[in-house]
Amino acid sequence: MIVVAPYWGRVDERRMEIIQKVFIYSILLNAA
Repeated sequence: MIVVAPYWGRVDERRMEIIQKVFIYSILLNAA
C-alpha cells in the first residue's frame, strides 16, 4: 500500500472510502 503521509490527514475519509470499495471489489472478484 502506498502511503502519502502529508496528504493522509486531509483526504483520509475519501481515501478510506476508496480503499474499502477496492477491498470489497477484490474480495468479490476472488470469490467469483
